[in-house]
Parts: sequence; C-alpha cells; structure tokens
Amino acid sequence: MTRGARSLSRALVVRCFVVYLLSFAVISALVLLEFRLGAEAIEGRSLFARTAEVADRLERTPDGGVALRPPGPWAADLGPGPFGLVVRALPDRRPLLVAGTLRPDVDAAIADDDGDGDVFLTAIDRSSGARLVAARRTALLGGVPVEIELSRSVEDLLTLFATVVRLWFEKSWPYFVAMLALMLAAIHLTVRTTLAPVNRIADAASAMGADTLGRRLPGEGVPREVQPLVGAINDLLGRLDAAFAAQRRFNANAAHELKTPLAVLAASLARAPGDADLAAIARQSGHAVTQLLRLADIEAGVAIDRRRIVLDDLAAEVARDMAPAFVVAGGDLALCRAPRPVPVTGDAVLVGIALRNLLDNVLVHAPKGSRACVRVEEDGTLAVEDDGEPLDVDAARTLFDPFVRLDRGRPGAGLGLSIVRQIAVALDGETGWRPAADGRRGNVFRIRLPLAADPAGDGPAVSDDPGAR
Repeated sequence: MTRGARSLSRALVVRCFVVYLLSFAVISALVLLEFRLGAEAIEGRSLFARTAEVADRLERTPDGGVALRPPGPWAADLGPGPFGLVVRALPDRRPLLVAGTLRPDVDAAIADDDGDGDVFLTAIDRSSGARLVAARRTALLGGVPVEIELSRSVEDLLTLFATVVRLWFEKSWPYFVAMLALMLAAIHLTVRTTLAPVNRIADAASAMGADTLGRRLPGEGVPREVQPLVGAINDLLGRLDAAFAAQRRFNANAAHELKTPLAVLAASLARAPGDADLAAIARQSGHAVTQLLRLADIEAGVAIDRRRIVLDDLAAEVARDMAPAFVVAGGDLALCRAPRPVPVTGDAVLVGIALRNLLDNVLVHAPKGSRACVRVEEDGTLAVEDDGEPLDVDAARTLFDPFVRLDRGRPGAGLGLSIVRQIAVALDGETGWRPAADGRRGNVFRIRLPLAADPAGDGPAVSDDPGAR
C-alpha cells in the first residue's frame, strides 16, 4: 500500500456523515424558518378548529344571553390566559359573551372573500397593545346567526415555539446521538459491503506474477462502475501474457540457434593454431549470450527450483572450476569456509552463476596477478574479496545496474554484476559492495541468501551457539 494513500472507505463514511449533518441542519433550518414565517397561518388554522369546538358548546341562556357549556379542556385558558373569546349577535354585532383578557381592537365586520363564513385577521390587544391573531366564524345558535371570535397573542405563540425547540434539544439529544451512531454504523457496513468486491480484486491481483498471467481478475459481483476497470486490467494481463510467451519462445529459439554454433566455433578455433584470440572472443560471446538468456529467464518470472543448498560445498565446487583461470592470470584464488556448514534456500545453478560472475568480475577488472578469496559467512553470505584498487563509493552505487562498466577499456558487456543482483532478488536475497576491512587494499562483493530452516525445527539451520552442528 502506498504510504499516505487515502482510505476510500473512510472518505465515503465521512462524506456520507457530513452530507447527513448538512441535510439535517438545512431541513431543520427550513422547517424552523417555515414555522417562524408561517406561525400566524398555522395558528389561524388552529384557531378555526377551536372556534368550531366553541360553536358546538354554545347554548342560549333563559335571559337571551349565551353560555359556554360544558367547558372544554382548554376553557381555563379563557381566564387570564393566552386566549380571548367574543360571541356577537348578527347582524347588529352586539356582544353576547366575552371571555378571556385578550380583546382585538377590531369590532367592525371584515369582508369574507371566499364566502365560507371564516375570516382570519391580525389586530392589536386593546389593553396591552400586543399583536394578536384572531379567527372569526359564523355559526347558527338556535336558528339565529352569531359570530364567534377567538384570538391569541403572537408573542405567546413565539414563546411556545421557543419552548418546544428548547425542550427538543434538552430531551431529544440522546435519541439523536443514538440515531447518529446507528447511521454511522449502517454507513460503514454499507461501504464495507460495497467495497468487498474491490478488495477481492486487489487480493487476486496481488497473487499474480509473471508465471500466473493466464489468470484473470474476477468480475462476479463487481459494481457496475468498477467493471470497466476490471475489463481493462484483464485485457492488459492478456497482452502481457502474450508478450511474455513470445519472449520465452524467443529465448528458447535463441538458446538453440546461438549457443550451439558459438560452442562449435569456440571448439574449432581452440584446435586451430594461432587463433587463440579468436577462440577467446568466441568463448566470451557465448558467455555473454548465456548471461543474457538467463537474465531474460529471471525477468520473465520463469519458475525457480528452490532447494536446500550448502554454501560451503557449492563455493568449493565453483572455486575449483575457476582456480585455473586465476593461475593463468598470474593470481591466486582461496576459499575461506565458515566454522560450520551454512545451508541456504535457493537454486544451485543460479547461485553458481552468481558466484562465477563475481569471480569473473575480479578476473576482468582486478590488476593482473591479483589474489581473490571466496568467503562463506554464517548469515548466508557469499563474499568475494580482491586486492585491487578500492572503488569510488559513488561509482560503486551503480555497479549492479545492467551495462554499467567503470573501465571501458576492459572486456565485458557490464552484465555480470547485474545478473548477480537479478539472481539475488529472484531468490529473496540481496547484493552489496564495500571496501576491504581492517585497512586492507581491495573490494568485497557479496550476495546474501535466506538461510534454510532447520529440518528438525522451525528455526534457521545455522545457530550462533558454537556447539550447534
């Protein structure tokens, strides 16, 4: 995973949460604004409903007046409370019943535009000067028309609104928090479920390699928005598979077409007197072709035969094969074994090629007559030390790159150390260079391989205990 990469799941959860909060805030604000701006209209509908209740409870008294019997559950508000009630006889508008402390300053009739007998008005209270809203309704009482006027203070309505809002925040916040937690859990679960196919695709892609390009990413259950990406990646895998297959066919054909003629040419030139230089050139050409083909195999991900190798035995075999070349060059090759056998996990052929390339590097680049030592270390390192001129530290950083040649006057194509690094990477190992230790003149090139597990246990086969053999 790329360091600093953003989590898509977390981003979706956060954005959904922010959208929820913003939506809740906007809707709440709109509702409150609508209530605040439409408070009078809302109360008007409420007052009209109450006037209908009053009409059902009005009765004529023997003296020709009007009484409210029996009182409703809100009749107590008609005392010194938030309501005012006036019942007028029609058509002279004579008051028959006055209750409550509120009294609009409008006694005259107001035109009924829609003819339904209901009129809504705003007025001023006669005594306090407060703003009032009032509803007038025409009803029949004993066959005689009367007008029922019910009024209420706007300030009382706004106070009630503020009280409702305060109580909502005081009493409802635990429920709001609980719903918020449930919403976050639901969003997180939804996001995880939605992204599960993407995670399966990532796992499938992580398991692929150069030797498994025939596989394809699964498309079942993938969201429609991700399917074009999966299809494009599968198409790319198909093209890569075809390219790698073509490269492997080329390698096989090149190995057959190049190695055999070069070997025959080298053998023929070796038997011909006076053609030693041509024979050496033929051998070098064959060696370069072999290295290129082997490097291509490793880069193409050709399966590696990983087995338990005893480094001491392999180093002794390679040193024995390479020793004559050092003698011919006027030098010497020594082998420094570890105190105990050092088993590693790898491919014996590849490790042998890597060690031969390290020794070839000494033969080519060290001064004539140089001494070299192959040292086997207990941590799984094969080190080749020479007594040549120490390399520049900055220049040594690119030694293991392909086609790097610090001395263009020397033979070679600059592939030997590159192949060593390719082999190390393929075997889960590492390469390196350092100057010779203890003030000695020379360079140390090394390749370290993973230690093999102890057949009798799970730990490394080589122990720091001197008595462990």
